[in-house]
Amino acid sequence: GPWGVAAEWSLNQGIGSSILFMGMKGLQGAISCSYLSRPNQLQQVWRNAGTPVAAAIRPDALSQGAVRTELHGTWQWSNFSIHGRGMHVAGLTVAETCVGYLIQKAWPLHVTAGVESWTGLDSSFLPNEGMRFRVGLAHQLSMTPGSPTFALP
Repeated sequence: GPWGVAAEWSLNQGIGSSILFMGMKGLQGAISCSYLSRPNQLQQVWRNAGTPVAAAIRPDALSQGAVRTELHGTWQWSNFSIHGRGMHVAGLTVAETCVGYLIQKAWPLHVTAGVESWTGLDSSFLPNEGMRFRVGLAHQLSMTPGSPTFALP
């Protein structure tokens, strides 16, 4: 059917689940909820100044466990796609949208253009609020990492 459920667990990282939708005419979507475990001394915070929401997995100042929620969807028609995502974790809220054109199918490669905005980011290397625009090549339409890994979009 068009609906599915997925879940994942990672030792010392957290647990999450997602409800997935595969609709007619290229529409896909998912809503997920995850619990990020309290970090231990062995964990290293992922940092990438070019990708503000690398901190979406675990914001810099987050020393306790936290709930992370995300809603995202994609609509695809022929080689064209539109993607949108909203995410919230521990005071950090992110919204993004982008369009893409698939130029290679064997190992998916998209020409993309999009915008992302965030607020509440407690980071040592980025402002608390911001927006960025992106044009480029990508293997997936999402501009941000940290989505649950169990399914597209």
